Amino acid sequence: MARIEVKGIAVRSGVSKNNHKFLPEELVKAVDRSIGKTYPLIKDHDARTDNTIGRITFGMANVDGSGDTIVPYHGFAIEDGSNILSKIQEGVITEVSIGAHAERMVKESEDSIEEIPIGIHFAELSTTPTPAVDGTMLTKASIQNTIVKEAFTCKECGKEFESKEQLTKHYEIHQNEKTEEPKMTENKQEQSVKVDYAAELSRVQEELAIVKLEQAKKELDSAKKTIMENTPQPISTANVNSTRNAFEGYIVARDEDGMFISKKLPTSLRF
Repeated sequence: MARIEVKGIAVRSGVSKNNHKFLPEELVKAVDRSIGKTYPLIKDHDARTDNTIGRITFGMANVDGSGDTIVPYHGFAIEDGSNILSKIQEGVITEVSIGAHAERMVKESEDSIEEIPIGIHFAELSTTPTPAVDGTMLTKASIQNTIVKEAFTCKECGKEFESKEQLTKHYEIHQNEKTEEPKMTENKQEQSVKVDYAAELSRVQEELAIVKLEQAKKELDSAKKTIMENTPQPISTANVNSTRNAFEGYIVARDEDGMFISKKLPTSLRF
């Protein structure tokens, strides 16, 4: 939404076109009552919601070069669809009129047609082509033609853009990044699973190697034991003599299948 800063003179001391005489001291008191408050900026004193185009604050009363007491103001106005900002910028609307009420109205004399408002309370400030008080003013603040452009801001990252099209493209980029992010996450998960499988395979292979080594050790021990059991033991001289004595008196011979022992011979046949 377009917006401009505005400032000017809201009212000055003297007699208005509707015969209201604004005294300097009453204007000063009115400003004191307005401290800390803001007031609506409306169009043509038509106090309707749709006619409200901004907010203003009244400044401290001071005396200008002509000796009049003036009440300045500053604030902002927004575009309401009626080209009000263009009219202010182009100098089509240059005047304002103050809206206020007084605690009472007095006259300096019975014959006077002028009324003096006492106990003034500001209510609003209005744009108007025909102000009741001459010398009011509505201008762009700081005479800098400052326009607050409509902001196109990304709600996700806060970045601002000059046009809606740029903002739309920015959102598309965001959307694409969101779409790619799950894919990247899935790829990372797949890689993680692969790494886990590799680690598990390595662990199993190590355990299998240990089992195989233990089994090989057992087989080697068993083979050693079998070899030791089947290896002929050396025969001592005592064993030989004992065996010889045991076969004394028998006929010992070898046949095709090996050694055989005959029956014991008679004593008379012994050699």
